[in-house]
Amino acid sequence: MTYLYETPDPTIHGILLPQLDDNLEFDFGIFFMDDMDDVKVPETLRHRPPLPEIRDYGHGIELIGKIIEGRDVRNEHPSESQRRMDEAVFKVGSPQKLERKPFAALYQEYWQDNMDNDVDEELEFSSSYLLSRAPGRQVNLACHRTRWVVYKEGQFISSNESVALRNAGQQGLPVPKVFCRERLYAADGEDIYSIKMSYIAGQALTRIWVTLTHEERVDVFTQVRNMLLHLSIPDSAPKVIGSCDGLDIRDSRLAKTHFGPICKTQKDFNKYLVSTISAAPVTIRRDYLRKLNQKRHRVVFCHCDLSPDNIIVNEHMQVIGLLDWEDAGYYPEYWENFKFYSRPEMVNGWHEYGKYILPHIFDEELKDFMEVRKYQLP
Repeated sequence: MTYLYETPDPTIHGILLPQLDDNLEFDFGIFFMDDMDDVKVPETLRHRPPLPEIRDYGHGIELIGKIIEGRDVRNEHPSESQRRMDEAVFKVGSPQKLERKPFAALYQEYWQDNMDNDVDEELEFSSSYLLSRAPGRQVNLACHRTRWVVYKEGQFISSNESVALRNAGQQGLPVPKVFCRERLYAADGEDIYSIKMSYIAGQALTRIWVTLTHEERVDVFTQVRNMLLHLSIPDSAPKVIGSCDGLDIRDSRLAKTHFGPICKTQKDFNKYLVSTISAAPVTIRRDYLRKLNQKRHRVVFCHCDLSPDNIIVNEHMQVIGLLDWEDAGYYPEYWENFKFYSRPEMVNGWHEYGKYILPHIFDEELKDFMEVRKYQLP
């Protein structure tokens, strides 16, 4: 029997070939079609979760449940298979017929009901896929038992992200659940760390930005803004200004992440900011420090990397995930604005929507910062 399922990309479709045994247990055969005229060799996943969508590596196609009725379409042309897609009957563990849903919804619905909630710290992965690689870090999507786990490793994997994720999760934000962080080994004098966290199935704004209307973009940004407003209300005044793990200030810029000492007061933090423009003339540095010291701001919990890659939505344009908290920490409330506008746009028009996503607007502080930022190291 065969069940056909459509991926988010209309140019790519998949055929699933379950192998039913006497006990009606099943495997998953996954096919990818290139240009709708060729079928690659399938990868069989036995007793594993369906392959989710993988960024930059094509689309995942999944089936959950038992095929009650279907067609053998292995000899059909893909266009004919697609035409027959709606004729299949699909059931999950009950006689009730379900509506066709996007794969992310099916994934969450099934595995939330069936997976073991306990995850061992010593995770053993049966398969993994590379999501991204950069100097000092690598991100993989790995299969552990009945779930997919995001697995980061490298010399630049700090303890700050795991602490920040736990803090954000405790405040009710949709963030990955951290399973563990550990030191793996030392290489060339550098410690290599890893962090393992849950996978959030959905679409990053980067992929769908050009398809969204202005109203849809504003709606998504407003959802994030409301989350940040809740996040920016400190339950108690932080004792220091800096990263969540209390070790340093993480100041990511165009080329690299810069680090500074933890600051006990806003005046100390202002001195740090001025120290980052050491290439500026003395008069400019003195003037900027004077402006910074004229006002006091609340110290709040900031994300510090509101990029389209880090905002995950479902098929209803609901924000279901905020990712990449490695730079998060307790900073003056204007810091979120500085970080948002100082990073290059990953999609056209991103900065134009800043007023819809940032909890508060600090036009004067931002103007002063953008004028001196040219003196910073990238």
